[in-house]
Amino acid sequence: YELLSGKKAFNKSTASDSIAAILKEEPPALPGPDVPIALDQVVRHCLEKDRDDRFQSARDAAFALAQASSSPATTVPAVAAASSE
Repeated sequence: YELLSGKKAFNKSTASDSIAAILKEEPPALPGPDVPIALDQVVRHCLEKDRDDRFQSARDAAFALAQASSSPATTVPAVAAASSE
């Protein structure tokens, strides 16, 4: 998330607020219309709250990234990205 957006997904004013956000909030949408939907989905899967819902290994994440890079470059509509902020 941070690599693509340039900022932390749960960047709050204090460490305890950041931890609370990690546990309770969804990350903001990745900015801009240049993020392919498939890549956005991989990032969101990595940030799932329940560990059982996240990738179970780096191999699983690598496979998903490879699939995302080979899919058509459909991007997140700017309206959808802006409305979720």
